[in-house]
Amino acid sequence: MSCLAGLFAAKYGKPKLVVVTDGNKASVDNVQATLKCNEFETTVICKVLKWNICSVTEKFDVILCADCLFFDEARADLIECLWAYLKDDGIAYVMAPQRGDTLDSFLLQSNGKGFICKKITNYSNVVWEKRADYWKSQERKYCDFCKCWIADNKPSVEFHEKGRRHQENVKRRIKTISKNSAKAQRDSDRTDATLKQMEIAALTAYRRDVESNANADLTSIAINKKLKEENLSISGENKKIWHEAQSKEGQIYYWNVLTNETSWEPPKEGFLSLKDQRDEKDKQTAKELKDVDKARRIEGIQRMQVVKQEEEEERARLARDQLKQYRVQEDIPEPVYGPIIDPGKNDPYGKWQTVKQSENIDLQLPVQQEYIECPVVVEPEPFVKEFKEKTVDSLASMGECSSFKKRKISSLAKKNTRQRLDDD
Repeated sequence: MSCLAGLFAAKYGKPKLVVVTDGNKASVDNVQATLKCNEFETTVICKVLKWNICSVTEKFDVILCADCLFFDEARADLIECLWAYLKDDGIAYVMAPQRGDTLDSFLLQSNGKGFICKKITNYSNVVWEKRADYWKSQERKYCDFCKCWIADNKPSVEFHEKGRRHQENVKRRIKTISKNSAKAQRDSDRTDATLKQMEIAALTAYRRDVESNANADLTSIAINKKLKEENLSISGENKKIWHEAQSKEGQIYYWNVLTNETSWEPPKEGFLSLKDQRDEKDKQTAKELKDVDKARRIEGIQRMQVVKQEEEEERARLARDQLKQYRVQEDIPEPVYGPIIDPGKNDPYGKWQTVKQSENIDLQLPVQQEYIECPVVVEPEPFVKEFKEKTVDSLASMGECSSFKKRKISSLAKKNTRQRLDDD
């Protein structure tokens, strides 16, 4: 419950004035409802307080704060608000859990403002002993993004993951992963290009060896014969590594696309002329256009499928609306509302209710004559008392020495003493 510490202080501390505040209007309404249900000898005021809007009308000797440090962006406004509302010789009690570095950051900023701060962990031996009796150890979870430990329960994990610090660390980690992935992709592309150059160079050298040893080596003779019969080529790609180029002055030179080497003389292994380059570029453009056209056709087919599906859904909706006309209307009983409880003072024994005498209902039962049982008088048997008589000749014959004393009756007799009024 919000402002619980302030309400306890107002109930049992007997201060002059207590002002309980909260930044949430709903919480303030709850506190006002609590004030109506309880009686306070102290003046208690409840209102909404925004830390960044301080309209100081009165300063206080004691300020109580409970769990107000988890907003990183509002921590400076809280310190300014405490500085504005606290007297010069006043004291502020800020109760906060060990949630990351929020408490340490608050103490650091408060010291910079001019407060004299003191961090107390065991603030009450009674509370600490109760905490030790009922405290149960919980599992801890390590956040790899923030490099800190948190309680391994759903509320703590959700609160930590919604924090600005955790979200910034996640964004930074994603950015680092993307950067490393891009770098790894560039390194992989560079490695693939190098391997491709090595393969092309090896195939070129192998083809050159086969062509130069066409008549000397039996293996080369067999390979050339097979290539001519099936019209094949050794190289998987017929691309030429030397391209014809033209300078700004109009001079023709030759450029090696693998080694970036240039030469004014035509290479012996051949080159790709400017016309061939334009033709290859046109082929590549035509291929790209064909791919684009194919993608557009696929997109058009998918759009037509979506439109068709929407039309089917609309047709099904209209069919359902038509079927609703033939639906049997059910007689829904009117809702029965309970009595409104009077928001008065709670009575532990309930409220008084008038007991109404119920009317006699004629059940139309058969009438029977009332049976009266005759009483039976039983006379008790007379009790006969028996008396025994014993004759004593003298007291001496009893073998004892007996004497008689006159009874002394005090003049101040007690109230419960039975006195004899006559001699009879």
